[in-house]
Amino acid sequence: MVNKRTGVESPKINFKLRNLDGIEIHASLWEDNAVALSKFMNDKKRDPHVFIIVQFGAINKYQGQTGVTNTFDASRVFLNADVEEMLSFKMKYFEKFIDNESSDSSNSSSGSLMISSIEEEFLHKCGFSLARYITTMSTANKLILVATIIEISNELKWYYRGCNFCKSKVEKVFQSYEKEDGSIGVREVWECKGKSCPGLEVHEVIRFRILIKVKDCSSTTTLTLFDTDAKKIFGKTAQEFVEEEEQIMNNGDTPPEYPKEFEKLIGEKYAFIIKVSDYNIEHQIEQYSISMLTQDENILSGVYKKFDIEKLEKKISNEEICFSEIEHANDNVLKGDEDVPIQNNNDDEDICEIDGSTLTRTRKRPRLDGERHEVAKEKIKLLTPKIEKD
Repeated sequence: MVNKRTGVESPKINFKLRNLDGIEIHASLWEDNAVALSKFMNDKKRDPHVFIIVQFGAINKYQGQTGVTNTFDASRVFLNADVEEMLSFKMKYFEKFIDNESSDSSNSSSGSLMISSIEEEFLHKCGFSLARYITTMSTANKLILVATIIEISNELKWYYRGCNFCKSKVEKVFQSYEKEDGSIGVREVWECKGKSCPGLEVHEVIRFRILIKVKDCSSTTTLTLFDTDAKKIFGKTAQEFVEEEEQIMNNGDTPPEYPKEFEKLIGEKYAFIIKVSDYNIEHQIEQYSISMLTQDENILSGVYKKFDIEKLEKKISNEEICFSEIEHANDNVLKGDEDVPIQNNNDDEDICEIDGSTLTRTRKRPRLDGERHEVAKEKIKLLTPKIEKD
């Protein structure tokens, strides 16, 4: 479309926006913002619901209709960004238009897409490992773990102060600035510690970072439950829990190590997709980020069937698997009935620019018997159980 301001052809995309009151408004994006939105909408991996913030946009009227558009120099556009205002809006939107209108065909379709996306990850994109063998991986990867939560760890505080743009840790620093009278003043501002954070006006967002100890038939390990999944489970934000904690202290009492609502996790069984990072491997840290989790019965059943987990559990319980029966593999996990390439997508857990040192507070993994002499020669490779045929 021809831009009337410049007289040249410019990319433009038109769409509609809807707010929490159900009011719809026309919107347009031009040039780079239009290109960015087009690419985002055509991404097969994107969420079925798209949320947008147009900062420093413009209100216009055309043929009696009011609309919103971006300005060409000042506007900033955010799509499904992890910004507190957007996260709050999303939660309210899903409660009002998705959860309460499940009979609506379009919303049911969207919900199905979301379930399909989760099913795709668990049944077609990731391999599986028992907890015992996660520590033997020598390359960064994502894998499935089916385990029961047995403990909330207090090794780290259950929340952290994160950047409103990139989720990395933020700290308060002193910054000089010029006052209206020309003198120099000093003020306290939040500074993001993320190496590639695009944020200019950074402020803190309280986010969940809950360490949970989980157990399967073979061993235990520690996982980190981050903001997106925790909010879905508890139906509250970390900020709300912190405010309750502050109220307890204001009353002269000592708050518990973590909110009592966290206890609902104990004894719950989940299928997790976890991330084994280069940091885990290099520093031998047994604390893994959760990329995705589910208790969906169909998905759990599919995972059990695909990887024949019941047979593994029986063999472990009968102590039929021992180290004399384990052989080295080329960094593969159990892949079930097909050869599955392991994905290395970045999800909500990729905030570990929070602070590398936060991971080092958890215990290092113990060396397995048989590793002690081999570790000096080469990196340990993932061990794959031999399953005897019946």
